[in-house]
Amino acid sequence: MIRALDPIQGEETFYQRRFGKDKDQATGYQKKNLLNGPAKLTQALGISLEDNKKTLDGDIYLLDDGFQGPVEATKRIGIDYAQEAVDYPYRFILKK
Repeated sequence: MIRALDPIQGEETFYQRRFGKDKDQATGYQKKNLLNGPAKLTQALGISLEDNKKTLDGDIYLLDDGFQGPVEATKRIGIDYAQEAVDYPYRFILKK
């Protein structure tokens, strides 16, 4: 599951889908929380329940931009309830 992104392109479309307004009309809170959660991310990308069980060979596809930077593994956040798994390195961040 992809939980968050930093936009490289398409930001105006993301703001329209998430808030129904342009980026320059968004509040600071909206700008900070544009793509920071799986539901927010899917809304911004235009992914809906109708896309469930679709394969990645038709209307939905992934593009490889050739990124080969380092990947940092860190412990997950906000899961104090996970007992022994609290410190497992299950959070991955692509570094530029």
